[in-house]
Amino acid sequence: MQVTELFTSQLENAIKKNPHGNLSDFLPDIHDSLPEIQENLLYVCAAGRRTLHQMQQYSFSELDGYMFLFTHSGQGIIEVAGDSRNLQRGDLLFWDCQDFIQMRALTADWNIDMLFFNGAAVTTYYEEICKITFPLFQIPESSLPECRFTEIMALGSVITPHHAFLANKLLTNLLSDLITSLHISDDNAKAVPVYIDELKKLFVSHCESDYSMDELAVRFNVNRYRMTREFAQFVGMTPLKFLNNVRIEKARALIESTDLSIGAVGTAVGIPNSTHFINLFKGKLGMTPQVYREGYRSFREISKAY
Repeated sequence: MQVTELFTSQLENAIKKNPHGNLSDFLPDIHDSLPEIQENLLYVCAAGRRTLHQMQQYSFSELDGYMFLFTHSGQGIIEVAGDSRNLQRGDLLFWDCQDFIQMRALTADWNIDMLFFNGAAVTTYYEEICKITFPLFQIPESSLPECRFTEIMALGSVITPHHAFLANKLLTNLLSDLITSLHISDDNAKAVPVYIDELKKLFVSHCESDYSMDELAVRFNVNRYRMTREFAQFVGMTPLKFLNNVRIEKARALIESTDLSIGAVGTAVGIPNSTHFINLFKGKLGMTPQVYREGYRSFREISKAY
């Protein structure tokens, strides 16, 4: 039995044993035909976005693999070995599915992304993180880890060697980011220039504005080239890339929640050139805004049936 088919079988068994929740949204549409590649790489088993309600509960002890659970909005609670943790916007949980865990919504709607994955190296990452802390991370909006997670979710089930290697790269980078973040000392954190945090907040709160790097350098009283260099050093990407990531994330939210035209969405987030907006969106999420909207609406219709 191929590895993804084995996971699918285990997930189906978990569904049968969880009458208070439905996991079938996460069953992969296409079984993988690349078992030899998967045996040597990190790979995605299944992924999906769900809205959990107060009465729903899940347990994953039947599954052989690991899980990322990312909270988009609302609040939930996880219970593990007599301990409980509240999860809210931006929280990313990394979990071994065979370790006991139960989860339920605290608010009427708890919107989450769930990514099931596996691979020979995952256990090493998981054990290293657990030596240091409980594997729950607060991921800042539009940060490098959030961008990597979004890209992985956009890949879907691995179906080609190219996708297999890309998924492995993104998962490896994300896990490395999480471990690295645990080793950053307080001294290093304090060394981040104040203007960088202010610049990030400006981009997040007013991404629709038209910015000039020269004007920003004057505004924050710093040399333009130093600003670009230090921003990349402490944030992991250039100011422009960070700004565009913020814009695309806000565009995705508008596409999901409104009927604005694709051009109007681009303008609303500060990218009035439709061609440029579509290219940026596709570059980050792997599909055009229109394809994303159609897929999201189909997903919502399926979710309503459960």
